[in-house]
Amino acid sequence: MGSAWQTHVFAARIMMVLTATGVVDEVGLQTYAANPVSRALLDPGWTNGLKHLYVVFPCSLFTKND
Repeated sequence: MGSAWQTHVFAARIMMVLTATGVVDEVGLQTYAANPVSRALLDPGWTNGLKHLYVVFPCSLFTKND
């Protein structure tokens, strides 16, 4: 794995994506909190539903391959 700095940058970038997509809330400078979306993802029903969604509708169905 990379240095501690590379790990920090990678984690910060992942959290930026999660914040932008509404999965977590940024409550301060690089400080994050769970929101209703992230709490729902902890529920086994939601987790299993998402797994089923990706099995039934793989991402390749939504992309155009010419």
